[in-house]
Amino acid sequence: MNYLTIRICDNADPTACFIALCSMLRSALYDPRNQTIDLINKCIYKQSELFVRGGPLDLDKIVKAVHDFMQEFRPRVEDCDAVKTAIHSVELAVQRLVTGAKASVRFLSYKIA
Repeated sequence: MNYLTIRICDNADPTACFIALCSMLRSALYDPRNQTIDLINKCIYKQSELFVRGGPLDLDKIVKAVHDFMQEFRPRVEDCDAVKTAIHSVELAVQRLVTGAKASVRFLSYKIA
């Protein structure tokens, strides 16, 4: 199953696949019994390798998906290890996106009052 899932990610449109993975990860993180979180993180990691290659990407859609994810889960980073790992996966994807796009991005820390 893992191999098949990763092969699908390799052959899918990089933008659509990344957005779908972010959406799946958001849903999975709300269910503590969900066992697909690790697989989704692996797929995000694998998909982000394509960002460095400089293929066709819709940066606006990708940045919007990352922004929405971070806005929702960054304040919950201390809630559980799954959220922390997911945030790390998305941050790694952004770093690779920046490398591929030859741009710069700054992560903002969100503080809960």
